[in-house]
Amino acid sequence: MFQLDVLPGHPQIKACLRKLMSAPPSTVLFEGPKGVGKAAFAKAFAHALLSDANPHKLDSGNHPDLRELYPEGKALMHPMQAMKTLIDETGLPPFESKRKVFIIYEADRMLPSSSNALLKTLEEPLSYAHFILVSSHPEQLLPTIVSRSLQITFFPLKADEISAYLEGTFKKSPADAKQIAWLSHGNLSKAEKLAKEKDDQLLSVVAEMGTAALHQSYPHLFRSIAKLESLLEKSQTDAIEEVLAAVYYWYRDLHLLKAGGDRSLLFFQAHEEELKKNLNCPLPELPELQQKVKRIREALVCHITLRHCLTYLLL
Repeated sequence: MFQLDVLPGHPQIKACLRKLMSAPPSTVLFEGPKGVGKAAFAKAFAHALLSDANPHKLDSGNHPDLRELYPEGKALMHPMQAMKTLIDETGLPPFESKRKVFIIYEADRMLPSSSNALLKTLEEPLSYAHFILVSSHPEQLLPTIVSRSLQITFFPLKADEISAYLEGTFKKSPADAKQIAWLSHGNLSKAEKLAKEKDDQLLSVVAEMGTAALHQSYPHLFRSIAKLESLLEKSQTDAIEEVLAAVYYWYRDLHLLKAGGDRSLLFFQAHEEELKKNLNCPLPELPELQQKVKRIREALVCHITLRHCLTYLLL
């Protein structure tokens, strides 16, 4: 059973949701960046609202008073038929609990017709029906739906919250947990993905690539880029974000060592000797790199390749 207390981070939101339990609103909107735990909190809050329910049915997803709606089809939208079915279900009283809870994930993916149909239901709430809307893009929701919802905003998690979670849940060492937390930039989903898939091979290739770029060894550089391309054949956008962060931390570590900073703060701690070999090379300034990374992220909507991103960043 999903429990608020065991979820990582967001202590203020946990306190807020506990207070809401005595008189829960008919509609709550969980908004915030992708990957920060909104869906897990939505499910935990739903389970808390159905605290009188059979926990085994909740865990298996078979409880008749909990309905979860996800986008469907190639376009990943909420079709009108699915919304009609959900609205029809709101008219039926609870089967086993005192309440019925409806979670609509990625609520901003509703068609206009679906949004208008849902709005009519929200305008005349039934005492036992509770809606939890989850959205990373609340600006794309109908303003009237937003105005009828209690908005709860999620922010990226702190690095120490992610580190503690990874140490406890994934049994990561403090050093590995800290490294993954830095690389995830407050995104819990990304941190979990890295914890499951983390391979030092990625950092090794980034270290090779960074060294080749600093020494202007272009054949070596392009061989390293080819290695990364074969290593990261999965979701291209996610792969590029992961590599961009690692490259930035490579140069940040070089600046840290060159300035005589605390070596315990190194991201590439396992590659410290290789970092030291590059300290005599001229380094690009970190603000310059940040600007390049920003431009690359803006260009990702055009589906540019990893090779193009790294060529622009390193040359």
